[in-house]
Formats: sequence, C-alpha cells, structure tokens
Amino acid sequence: MAPIERLRCFLAEMLDWEICFDRNRRLLRQNVEKDPLVIQKVSTDARQKLVSIFEKNLSAVAKKTVGLARLDTLSTARPPVFAQEIVPEVEFVDGVFYIETINEKSMVRRRRYAIVDEGGEPKIDAVYVWRESKKTWDKQESI
Repeated sequence: MAPIERLRCFLAEMLDWEICFDRNRRLLRQNVEKDPLVIQKVSTDARQKLVSIFEKNLSAVAKKTVGLARLDTLSTARPPVFAQEIVPEVEFVDGVFYIETINEKSMVRRRRYAIVDEGGEPKIDAVYVWRESKKTWDKQESI
C-alpha cells in the first residue's frame, strides 16, 4: 500500500468513526439517557473501533502518543475534523513521507501527516498543524 493510500483509508475510517460516535452521543443526550451502562457501552464500542483503526494505520510510536490522547478523550467535532482532502503532492525527506490535507470548514485548515515504513507497511507516525501566525508546522499531541 502506498503512503497516500494509507492516509486515504485512515481518513475515511476516522471520518466514519467520528460521525457515528458523534451521532450516538447526540442521540443519548436527546433521549436524556441516564443508564450509565448504556452510556459506557457507547463509549466502549467507540474506543474499540478506534483501537482497531489505530492498529492498522498508526506506527508503534504514534499509538503510544497521539493515539492514546484520542483514546483518552474520544473527541469529535462539528464539522468533522476528519473530513479532510488530501493534497496530491507528497514530500519525501529522510525516509519520511509528508502528506498535507485541507479541511476548509475546520478551525485547523491544514494538517501534515508524517508516514514511515514499519515492517514493510506505511504507518502514520505524527501529525502536524499549520500555524499561519508563525508560518510553521507544529506537532500535534493527539491524532
């Protein structure tokens, strides 16, 4: 699998996860669900799906850092964070592929994914956000 295809699959899976989990949480709130077991099950199911997505797409380092941060918070956004378009140009520096994405509707419009080879497979190793004020890429703490 090519690095750009890895990112495309990851973004599609994450977008699906984000939309489904956000919808389920809103439904719980609308129904004023009070049963802690139901609420816990929704979160547990979402967390398990995230773990599966991360296992396929993130490097070992990313799973322990940026992946854990997302698993801890289970954060979603409206509009969805992962509704990103991939910029087709790929940069290759010191064994790392850098692929930029754009999300015009997000607070963070530009992201840059670092993809490394791990065991013969491309894996997402880090995510950077563009800071217009500084004209630099800053490494994110969470995926």
